[in-house]
Amino acid sequence: WTLVLLQLLFYSFGVILTQIVSDHCRFEAITKRDDSNAIPECSEELLVRFWKNVPESMCTLLLAISGGLSWNDAFRPLRDVSALAV
Repeated sequence: WTLVLLQLLFYSFGVILTQIVSDHCRFEAITKRDDSNAIPECSEELLVRFWKNVPESMCTLLLAISGGLSWNDAFRPLRDVSALAV
């Protein structure tokens, strides 16, 4: 049951953080092109590397708590995106 709960937490936070980053990238594309239907694309490599989709976000979270990745490396790009993500 512990693994199921842990998976649920990874999924929930993965969805939230991916949505925040996706909204940030969409807003960036809209302001750059002045088009409300612009496709979200991020110019920040670290955001795309760690938070581009839900499975990638879940993997980032798993690596951060298991010691495979420094949380500071994954956290740093989120500080520029939103205070909610911090």
